[in-house]
Amino acid sequence: MIAFTTIFWVFISLIFGFIALIIYSTIRLKLTFRSKNVLYLAKAPFFTVYYLYIKKKARFELGQMNYDQMKAAKVPVAADTDMGSINYTVTDLEILKHIFVKDFDHFVNRRAFKMPDNDILIKKMLVFLKDEEWKGLRSKLSPTFTTGKIKRLFPLFNESAKKLVKYVDQMMMESSHGEIDLGDGYSKFTMDTIASAVCGRRREGGSKTSEGCWAGCPRTTKYPSTLSGPGYVSPSRSHSVTRAERHYPLAPSPTPHNTTGSWDPRRPDYAAHRHARPRPHSSTNHPHGHYPDIPNNDLPGGVLHGVDPPVHWVRRIHLRLMAQLVVAGTGVAGGVTRHAGGGVSGRGSHGDKALGHTLLALAHPRPRWKRIQLQSEREIRGARLDAKEELRVKNVLIFFEITGMNSQAFDQKEPSIFEQVGKSIQITFNMKTLVRFLILFGFPRLAGKLGITIFGSVLHQFFDGAVKSSIKERTTTGQKGNDFIQLMLEARENKLKTEEEELSNFEKDAIITGEVKGQISEMLDDNGIVSNCVLFILAGFDTTQSLLLFCAYALAIHPEIQDKLRQEVDTVLEENDGDFTYDSIHRMAYLDMVINETLRFYPPAPITDRNCTRDYVFPGTDITVKKGEAVTIHIYGIHHDEEYYPEPEKFDPERFSPENRGKINTYAFLPFGQGPRNCIGMRFALTEVKLAIAQLVHNFDIEPSRKTTIPMEYHDAGSLKPKNGMWLSLKRRPGTTSD
Repeated sequence: MIAFTTIFWVFISLIFGFIALIIYSTIRLKLTFRSKNVLYLAKAPFFTVYYLYIKKKARFELGQMNYDQMKAAKVPVAADTDMGSINYTVTDLEILKHIFVKDFDHFVNRRAFKMPDNDILIKKMLVFLKDEEWKGLRSKLSPTFTTGKIKRLFPLFNESAKKLVKYVDQMMMESSHGEIDLGDGYSKFTMDTIASAVCGRRREGGSKTSEGCWAGCPRTTKYPSTLSGPGYVSPSRSHSVTRAERHYPLAPSPTPHNTTGSWDPRRPDYAAHRHARPRPHSSTNHPHGHYPDIPNNDLPGGVLHGVDPPVHWVRRIHLRLMAQLVVAGTGVAGGVTRHAGGGVSGRGSHGDKALGHTLLALAHPRPRWKRIQLQSEREIRGARLDAKEELRVKNVLIFFEITGMNSQAFDQKEPSIFEQVGKSIQITFNMKTLVRFLILFGFPRLAGKLGITIFGSVLHQFFDGAVKSSIKERTTTGQKGNDFIQLMLEARENKLKTEEEELSNFEKDAIITGEVKGQISEMLDDNGIVSNCVLFILAGFDTTQSLLLFCAYALAIHPEIQDKLRQEVDTVLEENDGDFTYDSIHRMAYLDMVINETLRFYPPAPITDRNCTRDYVFPGTDITVKKGEAVTIHIYGIHHDEEYYPEPEKFDPERFSPENRGKINTYAFLPFGQGPRNCIGMRFALTEVKLAIAQLVHNFDIEPSRKTTIPMEYHDAGSLKPKNGMWLSLKRRPGTTSD
């Protein structure tokens, strides 16, 4: 047998060998680039890991350090390494013009990472597609975001914005000092808007329209057998509880135990750990219930203190292990169920964000659970059933709160399912993310075998079931919806067209020239539609919410700008009978200036990139970027560069006035990118942001509160987000109402 000391020293040697290899590679690359007269930006080995994952700094701040180093050295291009690959950073705007537009054929793709084959949410997502596949899908999806399509959705946007105002009123009433965190309200607004646009909305009166993509959510309960693994059982070890009490904690009197002193796993109740697996408890016949909320002080001697803690390291392989008491027999079980009106009012949610807010999981405080139950009963009673139609409770109740992702997003204080899903697919840089990304991008085959994906298996099942059910219903019934699912179905059949007059110069630059060879039917199959629904949610929720928060923040700390904007908004409302229209929103020049300055000062996506598809020499240099190497553009650095913006740290909307806008270099303002690979949803995002801000300044005076962070501190997320929430003080303006 190999001695422990031998294993220990082999392990230590491997660690030091790995560190030595990293140091050697860093020094070798630095010397190589120095010989080519290229600035090498790499810091000390493991600096990036330390800076992002231990110091918890935002990724753009690391990029800003590189940008400042390049500007100080007066070099247009510099090199570094990222995830083991060579990467070039470009600061020169003329070179960027070639990358984005003139020589776009060399930089068609985003950064290339090999994805696991099982990650269907990523494989056909527009942002990750390459070459002809991307060209084909982009050319077909572009018509879904034209002026005409957005105008059709504007009434839904306007309805959501009015709900936002009412929700802010409610938050203000509940606040003792009138200060609120706008993040919650904007989260609901963006999700309500996106849900309306992507998947349609419920009809009034509680009857569900067939065009909603969540009608078939029972598909999401078809979990694979791998999620139903065996439990891990251990006895209670509470020394303050008698052995009889350990086995019968809810019995009215102690029950005799075996005299041998050994633990008997055949007893009808025992303290245990069990693999928590999501399943539709109430809609199938499971022989047991699950009540996690028993107050510990209701049990003899605090029996739950005797349960071993969860096995935390297993969480990376399975969903979650949780401490529980397993009981059997009418006496014990009756004791539990009789508590259901008080402390035992909930069932297990297993830590599943999707299932945890459903009636079936019942994992809510009693008032919350009771309200959902009443809503469910009304839903069932209001359903109009054919005489021969079978009412399947499973279809009615599973994921009942899925409706919270659209028309009911503002009807509850707690985050809706859709908000939780949106937040769960945001990327935060922590050690767990680092390990997951290392496996995903370094060992994609291993990631595939382990079932590791970027967004997690639960979200895969959630979206796959919901969206595909909607697609199946539309294709079988012939009914159509006013949403992006319908537009993608039409694009798949080549029925979408773009009118030339609908395009701005920004969008005309994005037109893909030449023949498109990609097979649209393959890229927009059902998996492709699911994948791009997730993309719309990911991009639309995170970045739009950030823009709204930073705009409100800027208006709060610059009251003179807020007053000027309010005058414009009030004037437009008076001219349009007290309501907004698509044309009136986009006619407000100062609102446009404020939004653009917010995008400059706080770009939601502070970094972008391109991947080289053919060897390329950067114009004006002798630096060659080879096929497969990446190019990074630090948007935040460019937006705060005094070479392009005098007094860059001053928030000044006048930079974007009609008189001054022409003075700004097109490639010095990149909140949505430039060229054919720019942001496809720009028009959608600007419409909902302008509407939300206009409603906010019309109805409220916005001021900093005691909790407002000045100067701003940023969250360690992939996008630009405030670190400590967005606490502001809002006061209802005289003469305005939420009606």
